[in-house]
Formats: sequence, C-alpha cells, structure tokens
Amino acid sequence: MRLTFTTTCHNRLHHLRETYPKNFETTSRYSCVRFVLLDYGSTDGLLNWVLDSMYDHLTSGRLTYFSTDTEHFNAPHAKNVASLCAEPGVVCNLDADNFIHKDLVAPMMNEFSKSSRVVCHGWRSAAGRVAMMQHELIRVGGYDEIFGDGYGYDDVDLVARVVRLGAFNRVQMPEMDDYLDHSDEERVQFMQIKSKEESTKRNHARMEENIRNKRLVVNPNGWGSCLLRKNMSEILTVGVRGTQE
Repeated sequence: MRLTFTTTCHNRLHHLRETYPKNFETTSRYSCVRFVLLDYGSTDGLLNWVLDSMYDHLTSGRLTYFSTDTEHFNAPHAKNVASLCAEPGVVCNLDADNFIHKDLVAPMMNEFSKSSRVVCHGWRSAAGRVAMMQHELIRVGGYDEIFGDGYGYDDVDLVARVVRLGAFNRVQMPEMDDYLDHSDEERVQFMQIKSKEESTKRNHARMEENIRNKRLVVNPNGWGSCLLRKNMSEILTVGVRGTQE
C-alpha cells in the first residue's frame, strides 16, 4: 500500500530547507513512501532549491514536484490539489514546517492495513496533519474550500465530518506532532485574511455550521480544480466534479 506525504508550499522555503531533507532521510527505509510537493505560487526560489537539493529524489520517483501560479495561499484548495496528485493509497498532509517522526510510518500503516476507514491525526484533531485513504477523502468532498480565505480549522473540520459519517476508526498519534516553531504572523502572511484571530474565529464558526447542518460531504460545486506543471514539464489539470454539476 502506498503512503504519500503531500506538502503545499507558498513561500515557505526557509521551513522546507530544515524539514524536507530530514523527512526523506527518516523515511528512506520504507519503499511504500512517496512525496508530493505542490509549489503553490512560490516566489522565493523553491524550484531552484528542489533542483539543487532534491534532484536525486525527483529522478528516483520518491518525489514528484507540481507547481501552479497563484497570489494568495488557499490552504484547503492547495491540500485538495496535492491529495489528488498522489498515487492511490494513504495520503497524509505534511505542512512545510512538519517533521516526520522516526516512529510514525510503521504504526500508521499498520492501522490502515486493518481497515481503509481510518483517519489518523495529531493533537486537537489535526494540527495540520491528517492521514486517510485517498478514496475516502474524495468520498467526503475533500477539505472544505470555503475555509480558504483564512487560517485554521479546515483540518479539524475534515476529521469531524469523517467521524460523523460513521464506521471510521479515529486514531490520535502523538508522533504526528513534530514541527518547527514559528510566529503566527507567518501563518497568515499570504492569506486573504491577515488576522489569525479573525481567521480562526470565522473558520470555527464555519466548522460548527457544517456539523450543525449535517453538511458532511462538502464542495458540491467541485473541488481541487487546478492547472499544474508536473516535474517542470508536463501540463495537466486535476479536480473533482461537484455533486451539483
């Protein structure tokens, strides 16, 4: 079974320099692991760094690099796009500031070997790290893209919806909580809403509305739609048609 760590990056090269090489080293003994890196409109030299520092992983197939052009960072849309770029199997969001703990992969894959209806996450329901089967993510409509103008709760909302759909084993894994510490200003720097407090308040209300209205499958007009470049050459389009189309 394939496990793909999907990372979305909008001008976070300074984080990726610290986390990504270590994450490849940590997972080097696992043949099931792949990485998808989505360059979501970065202007900080991400592509050049990938070519200089990660080229061997590109040529080996462990890493696939996708890029698109955008001004603002829309976290749920970016996560949806990256998840659709992964191979079928387990997809695990991995923010640019996240480390993969040395004891994460084996127990996580053990959970998915027992059942496909598993959602693994870190503290407080997610904290940016959620793992589930790609086909199950598609079934619930992905991350809710209405959260995309600000920061926070798109991951918590996903876990809450999945669990309420029933028959899902929810596994909290402390090994998913290894990350770089940095300022809140960086978290919202490229969002449309520049206040973390305003963002989290608004998105928390959106999550509560989804749950209150039993809106467990989201993005009825489609989601994850994006024109991409794959490995600097191939042009492709990804996306899932909506239930109302």
